[in-house]
Amino acid sequence: MRVRCRAAPDPRSDAVGRLELESTPEGLWIAYESVSRYREGYAPGPVAVPTEHRVPWRAVRFTRVGAEHLRLAVQEPLSPFAHFFLRDFTRTEPARWIARARPRGRLSSPQVVLTEFCHALEGQLGAPVDSEMALPAGLELGASSSLRRVPRSAVACAIVFAAAGLAALMLGKAPLVSALAPAASVEAVLSSSPSAAPASSLPSDGAPSLRGGPELSPAPMPEPPSLPPPLLGGGCECIRHESVLWQRPPPRLTALVTRQQPRTHAAHQHLEIELAVVNNGERDVDNLSVGVRFQIARPGPPGSNEAPVQRSLSLPGSLGPGHQVSWKVEGRGDRFELQVPDLGRLDEDGLDAAPVDSFISLAERSGGGVRLHAGMMLAFLGDARARATLQRLRPGLSANELVYLDRLLDTTADLQVCQLRVSAVGNATRVQSCLYNAGEQPRANFELLVRALRPTPDPQDPGLAPPETLADELLSWSGTLGSRRGRRLELTLNLPRAEPPVERWLELIARQKESAQ
Repeated sequence: MRVRCRAAPDPRSDAVGRLELESTPEGLWIAYESVSRYREGYAPGPVAVPTEHRVPWRAVRFTRVGAEHLRLAVQEPLSPFAHFFLRDFTRTEPARWIARARPRGRLSSPQVVLTEFCHALEGQLGAPVDSEMALPAGLELGASSSLRRVPRSAVACAIVFAAAGLAALMLGKAPLVSALAPAASVEAVLSSSPSAAPASSLPSDGAPSLRGGPELSPAPMPEPPSLPPPLLGGGCECIRHESVLWQRPPPRLTALVTRQQPRTHAAHQHLEIELAVVNNGERDVDNLSVGVRFQIARPGPPGSNEAPVQRSLSLPGSLGPGHQVSWKVEGRGDRFELQVPDLGRLDEDGLDAAPVDSFISLAERSGGGVRLHAGMMLAFLGDARARATLQRLRPGLSANELVYLDRLLDTTADLQVCQLRVSAVGNATRVQSCLYNAGEQPRANFELLVRALRPTPDPQDPGLAPPETLADELLSWSGTLGSRRGRRLELTLNLPRAEPPVERWLELIARQKESAQ
């Protein structure tokens, strides 16, 4: 569910202005339209640049709802603002039955929209939204009171059910006039009216069911016989192609195991590894120290032959930007764990990364996974030489490394897909993104490959197995996209559900459709 609201001044908030919120399975999306920094007793700061941020649900610190407001706090590094006092809730896309009933009553009032949005938050957070509403005077909620046992959300739910019932009555009296709409739109409105809904879809009290989908709908909508084609909307722009390889920016230090070789020493199993550490940042790293812990599946107590073995590796001096250092280390065991200093991650725009020339040199002079990592950094930074450099790396790669290389080559094409947002629409999946032509020539007639992938712990490591493909779908449509131009792209997909259900990544690859010979 997506709503628009206003961040009002409050002593406990740090933002004022207009914004949009959307509750999705992937997290809470916050789109800042005209938001300024706020501090009690001071004038608001300049308006921030309109941006959009995804906050995972685990980073939503608390929510408290009042009669007409919602307090929201999120983890600050994930958003430029952290504390909000939100009022004046409205829908960004009102449901048709509410829009038609609006002349007869204010059923889309801020209170109703706030209540519905709180239910969407509860569904994602897995817990009721706390209430700040005071009890009426003289009302006591003792341990034996029946009201004590009613969940906070029950009262709000009753309000929404009552509003929905009132809308159903009003819809019977509202004229079904849509002179400016095409016939198909009128049929769609008629099919969504309560009078057209089967009696079995209504509860015993006659109120429309509110559990059928993400929007307030008087009855579950039947699945369409065929999904709508891709829709192109307003203009947009991509900085880089969105890829599962950089869902988060690369770390400032990357450790890569370029080789590992087990061998038997006396009666013990030993493991020998070759390790490389690359400095991705623009600053030198001084006195670098890395730890490697070797052990067997069931390690013994300290001092025994089965005890874990710790190895320490250090580099006197500095590791320059875009440079690597390599070690060969061995220990008793059949598995290992790396202990690499965490220096944080690069900025989203990559302006604090090492010079691209250093990664060009690293790709040409290194071997194994280091050269693929250098190619990944070139693709992430959007360097014009990335594609030619990557194509020279193909000889001698393993099967897993070839999948990694092809994924990188997809990100260097002229047709780019970015600003990816995924949400559920009933049994279907809605995908919103930006399709951008970074080339010098217009493009026409497109193909879009949509892959559902099983997540992996570290997709940026070329030495690990790539994400497993769960499903894929190829879409095509006609149209023209000018040079250095982008359009909003919206898709509705029927991706097969895995059994048991698993989390999925989506990967979108756009291409120009080959003309028929």
